[in-house]
Amino acid sequence: MANSFDNKLNAGIGTADVTVYTPGASVIYTTIIGFTVSNRTSNSVVLDIFVRDVDSTEVYLLKGTTLNAGAATVPVGGEQKLVIKPNQELCVRSDTANSLDSILKTNNNFKFISLKFHQWQYLY
Repeated sequence: MANSFDNKLNAGIGTADVTVYTPGASVIYTTIIGFTVSNRTSNSVVLDIFVRDVDSTEVYLLKGTTLNAGAATVPVGGEQKLVIKPNQELCVRSDTANSLDSILKTNNNFKFISLKFHQWQYLY
């Protein structure tokens, strides 16, 4: 299995659900190894962070959490990790337009195909 580390940036998250991460087609699963969300406004905001499954089930990491002006929260990092599988997405929303920024650090585990070629030797 091949691994790839990556960062994903999202700026200006507002009142609509924003998918901050979803695994690509060739990914078996992704381990979120760090996730920071910051309030870019001069007022407090209320935010939700959740994982949505293909059947629209939402499981919350944070729900209705107040984030003070200029503050940040780290819902995933240190000893806390989060696995996202294909057909799942990590989402963020706020009660205020254009109020949140996020950075996500991932370790992607890719499928790869190993082909073995056999050499045939013909004896005459």
